[in-house]
Amino acid sequence: MKDIFVICNQHGQFLGKQSQWLDESEPSAVWRSPHRDVALNHMIEANARDIEQRLVLLQCPLNEKDIPLLGDAIPARKSAPVTYDEPDPEVVTNPDEDIEHEVVAEAVDVSSDR
Repeated sequence: MKDIFVICNQHGQFLGKQSQWLDESEPSAVWRSPHRDVALNHMIEANARDIEQRLVLLQCPLNEKDIPLLGDAIPARKSAPVTYDEPDPEVVTNPDEDIEHEVVAEAVDVSSDR
C-alpha cells in the first residue's frame, strides 16, 4: 500500500481540495500529496491564511481505489535532522588521516624514549 500525506486541524477535520474543512465521511475530497515536502509547504500556506488553526501533517495509506483511509492516519514521520558536528559512525574514515595519526603517534613515542 502506498502512503500519502493529508492535513488535519485541531478539530479532527481534514483539509479538502477546495480549501474547506471536511470530516472523515468524504475521504475522496480530501487534499493529499504523495510527497512530504509538498504537503508540508501546503500546510504552512494554509496556516498562514488562518493563524488560529493548529494543523498537523498526517500520513495515511490508500485503499485499492486510491482513496485515503483517514481512520488509519498517523502523524507523519519526522526526518532526522542532519548534524554536521558529529561524525556518522557508518562513514568510513579517510585512510590518509589514519596514517598521519600513526606517524604523529610514532613521533611522540620516539621522543618519549629519549
